[in-house]
Amino acid sequence: VFPTRYFCAWLIIGVNSGSCLSSLPRWMQPRVQPAQQPRIAVAKKQVQSRKDQFWAAVALEFSNKFDFHEIGRIIEFGKYARGEMPLPRSEKAGHEYCEEYVPGLEAKPWHDERTVSMSWISELESRSSIIQAELAAVLTKDTLFSGDSAHQTAVMGEGWSALRLQRLGQWNEANMARFPKTAAILQEIGVPIAMRGCMFARQAPGTSVVRHSDGRNFILTAHLGLQIPKDSEKCWIEVAGDRRCWEAGKIGVIDTSFVHATANESDEERHVLILDFWHPDLTKCEQEALKILYDLRYEFDKEIIERKNK
Repeated sequence: VFPTRYFCAWLIIGVNSGSCLSSLPRWMQPRVQPAQQPRIAVAKKQVQSRKDQFWAAVALEFSNKFDFHEIGRIIEFGKYARGEMPLPRSEKAGHEYCEEYVPGLEAKPWHDERTVSMSWISELESRSSIIQAELAAVLTKDTLFSGDSAHQTAVMGEGWSALRLQRLGQWNEANMARFPKTAAILQEIGVPIAMRGCMFARQAPGTSVVRHSDGRNFILTAHLGLQIPKDSEKCWIEVAGDRRCWEAGKIGVIDTSFVHATANESDEERHVLILDFWHPDLTKCEQEALKILYDLRYEFDKEIIERKNK
């Protein structure tokens, strides 16, 4: 019988992934004497495909930090992500989540109630004037907004651009220096920022973002209105058919695994602060496990990019 935490790692990878299992500690493999657990670097060398390398690395990290019962839903997440289990169908209109799916989370387009774990929202709203003033001051001196990638531009359109403060757990030091008060507020109030991070987002006059879903159901997104056109009814966001307008100093929380779209039909720019945060139904262990998983994914993706650029 495997110890619980190592049985957990075996399940994460999948019992049919023989090449993955070969990278696990020997005492996780049937009929083999125990041996010291290899580090992630060793696992990478022993496993053949990049996909198997990644999941072996995830399993080794998880087995060091968690017991099976703590991250059962994240193990299911892995099975969905690897295509080992069919995704359940949502009965809710406009809910289009992807294979990066955590079961058992409340799903609705707008999250209007403020749970205990979302108490930071009222604190952020109370300090919104500081952020508004800092943004206004920077905009008088610099044009800093840009698209992240060609893919993002294709989805969001030419009129949408962003300035990132944090992504994948890493703060952008240059942008923090431009917005020191905003960065300090976000850190002080303890926003549970998820891996997509936080950013200022600009939408130009007369532009729109086409209907799309971001796919992942375990992240919620908060929009804090900063500079909103005077004719605010012409500047809106629609989630699963429920259309609302931004308000300066107010936060709306949406689930972007529902189909959503935006438009700025006014003749003024719109600026909001966007924060992606962990779904409040996730436990602390589940949040930590997902952070580990996506940090590793970033490392693997970065290696591929670096190889291509050589």
